[in-house]
Amino acid sequence: MRALKDLIDNGQITPHVIALMKTVLVDLLSCMTCEYELKPENIIVDLEHGTLSLADTDEGAGCSDIDFSAAIHAYGEILLAAANACPKGAGSAVDLAVKCMAGEYETFPEISLALERKRSNAVYISLIIIIAVLLAVLVIFS
Repeated sequence: MRALKDLIDNGQITPHVIALMKTVLVDLLSCMTCEYELKPENIIVDLEHGTLSLADTDEGAGCSDIDFSAAIHAYGEILLAAANACPKGAGSAVDLAVKCMAGEYETFPEISLALERKRSNAVYISLIIIIAVLLAVLVIFS
């Protein structure tokens, strides 16, 4: 298990780590109830098992209200740094990071919904193409 910062610094970010940051990390941050200092040193990645978690810090002792805009901006900065360190490219992660830093999202569940919509759109486009091909085959052979 290693801190995300180490992976970024050593150029060991993979597309799988980017995917974890766009799914697991967003889900973890959606459940935040206390202010948490989001920084690459506090994000732990287990490359062997393909998991991601948040480091346990002592900051939760005095729970304070969460500044979601600051947390989302920090998430965007971290995601951008990881995407830039990914040798295989992570264009959609860069787009998401820029939107987070620009303040286009107000909550982490909103980010999660946007990511889900993007995945759903890809499925719908594939289905439309398959139906169009089947209709063309039907017209040609009828």
